[in-house]
Amino acid sequence: MNLPVRTGVNVTGISTGPGGKGFEVKAEGGSYQAANVVVASGAMQTPHTPTVSKELPSWLDQMHTAAYRNPDQLKPGGVLIIGSAQSGVQIAEELIEAGRPVYLYTSKVGRSIRQYRGRDVLYWGTATGNLYQTVADLEDPNMQFAAQGQVSGTRGGHTISL
Repeated sequence: MNLPVRTGVNVTGISTGPGGKGFEVKAEGGSYQAANVVVASGAMQTPHTPTVSKELPSWLDQMHTAAYRNPDQLKPGGVLIIGSAQSGVQIAEELIEAGRPVYLYTSKVGRSIRQYRGRDVLYWGTATGNLYQTVADLEDPNMQFAAQGQVSGTRGGHTISL
């Protein structure tokens, strides 16, 4: 599966696409066309919709990852996903497998293997206590925003590498 990933690129605007169809996403270094746009933002299972979304045209279909359930919810055509947390990359993977063109806008993300020494990464997170950490446990509370590795739970779980 080949996904056109662009990192370190700021999205500067979203407007009506050519001929009034879809969207034109303006970014540093170019612009992209998409029939749908998904903004995957928010940390620690807390949905966050950027305030700029209120400035976008009312005809623009916007969906937070918290409301996403399957590809059939979206209009036909390509989809832009903004954000690369677990939800963003897993939705991108599902849409690609459904035959949809997908564009993923992401900041720097970590990379994690799904299996280590014959055990799932969640086993190791539990065994080491890392899965039980809270923000209050962190030496620096800003570490809650550090890039985390991307993995998928589909098909028994596997590594995702952008």
